[in-house]
Amino acid sequence: MKRDELNILAKEYYSVMDISDEQKNNREEDAWELFDLFMLLFSYFDEAKESEVDDYSFILPTFMNDFQDVLKGITVIDDFLLSYLATIALAIYTVTLAHVNDQYYLSEDRAVNLALNESNSINNYTDLRDAKENGYLYKKWHTEMDDRVRPTHAVMEGTTIPIDAIFVVGDSLMEMPHDITHGASAEEISNCRCWLEYV
Repeated sequence: MKRDELNILAKEYYSVMDISDEQKNNREEDAWELFDLFMLLFSYFDEAKESEVDDYSFILPTFMNDFQDVLKGITVIDDFLLSYLATIALAIYTVTLAHVNDQYYLSEDRAVNLALNESNSINNYTDLRDAKENGYLYKKWHTEMDDRVRPTHAVMEGTTIPIDAIFVVGDSLMEMPHDITHGASAEEISNCRCWLEYV
């Protein structure tokens, strides 16, 4: 996939979010780095499938190291991001391994979807971290309020809580949209376009 094609998809995904142009640009640039990461992951699975040994055990630690290298280029890694990396890397690896014979799970289309979502996740967290460092005391959940917003997110519109508190979204606990570190379900995470306002 050419960079301009991914950028078009990223602009479509992030353009509806009421965040600054700088925040949108960061998400678009990071999505490209993550796209390359996920395509590299899929190449490991392809190589393992083609080998006579058919051994996938090396992939997870290699992927986690690759992921950490990419994260270092995107932002400062702290304990939260280390936990995030371990959780999401294992989840992506496990799902890919379970569907290793389904070409979609090793495709550019899936890499794009993962890259857009994970870029949003990482940037949502770094925005929250920056807000805390800049002395904001509260965070307010916002949605697009259109017919694509899932009901559990629609009821969160305008909900304001202390910046260190946790949102209850459906049956999931989240510090910000796309937060998986408290065990939020995939139904509350995938393709979410919500964002936080800091006050």
